Amino acid sequence: MKLFYIANARLPSEKAHPYQIMKMCQAFKQSGVDVSLVVSFRVQAPEMRPIKDIWRYYGIGDKFPIRVLPSIDLIWWKPKSKILAWLEKLIFWLQAASFTISSSLYCLFQRADAYYSRSGLSLFLLSLFRKNLYLETHDFPQTQFMRRLYRLLLPRVDGFVVLTNELKQRHVEEGIPEAKILVAPDGVDLEMFGNSMSKEDARKELGLSWGNKIIGYAGQLHTMGAEKGIDDLIRALKIIREQREDVILCLVGGPEEMFTKYLEMAKKEGLGEQDIIFVGHVPPPEVPLYLNAFDVCAMPFPWTLHYAYYMSPLKLFEYMASKRPIIATDLPSVREVLNKENAVLVEPDNPEALAQGIVKALEDKEHAERIVDNAYRDVQQYTWLSRASRILSFIESRGRKVI
Repeated sequence: MKLFYIANARLPSEKAHPYQIMKMCQAFKQSGVDVSLVVSFRVQAPEMRPIKDIWRYYGIGDKFPIRVLPSIDLIWWKPKSKILAWLEKLIFWLQAASFTISSSLYCLFQRADAYYSRSGLSLFLLSLFRKNLYLETHDFPQTQFMRRLYRLLLPRVDGFVVLTNELKQRHVEEGIPEAKILVAPDGVDLEMFGNSMSKEDARKELGLSWGNKIIGYAGQLHTMGAEKGIDDLIRALKIIREQREDVILCLVGGPEEMFTKYLEMAKKEGLGEQDIIFVGHVPPPEVPLYLNAFDVCAMPFPWTLHYAYYMSPLKLFEYMASKRPIIATDLPSVREVLNKENAVLVEPDNPEALAQGIVKALEDKEHAERIVDNAYRDVQQYTWLSRASRILSFIESRGRKVI
């Protein structure tokens, strides 16, 4: 099978979704597919510009072709005046539309057995002259305007890959037959966690404290301006420190401009710079080293429509593979993978409950060992390769003759 993965993504990137795309293309290739990744030209973020070897950055050994197509990218420019804020939306649509045109023209002259994308807009124009279109969706349009556009696309797509059962239900409510929808949560590269070093060795290599218990968080500190629960995690740390003084917090991820905000918040809670370690963004292959250094891994997402019903965070599966106790907020999307037998689930938007869950994982050794073992057993089914295999079987079951 020849497959084009069309992605309006910036590569390399500090964000999670380009990493997910790269790992899926690798898994498709390992499954025997002739896969090509079609991406847009984007102005690179300053912190990413020193990166020359994209394959090494993402920890990928099985290389596949990457075609970079033109797009008009002014997204890096942020209007300083609020009067010009409307330009941001125009710039976003200009970039998306220009890549839609260039990727569609590319596919007009390059045929494949299937066209796969995480962008509905990228498939819309392509649907005028190509079949075998598959859309992987990680969200559902919120505004009426975007829903109307989405409804125009729905009949043109041959299959949908969604992250959660709630996303599947939203598509069914729009009239999409269940047979056209595959629920496929995200995954993890277990080989990255195969040579896990001890907590002591990991801390020695990273220069982290030996005597403290470390609550760890790995991933973006916020997404598209939306909080990811770091504020609750800081408040929970304050509550824990009233009971024991040997617990600190380590935040691995960016953007780094958020550090000042969270440090100021910590100081208002009576915490100091010595209580929170800000690491910043690290390449994906380095994440397991930090997880090995933690005592517990926290996933404190607040209750929002997206977090509660649509997300399938990469950190969830990485935490499971790290053999560290997981403390996560009890959201429906989280419940599709985690439960009380493989994690400590706590009420969202509740720092007190979060603190109690962390303390339980730190102090109840027997319970911690049990949920760690169960989580590691359960994560075996969530590899990128198994996800790719399911998606390919789905595509083949729905495939039509290439035109």
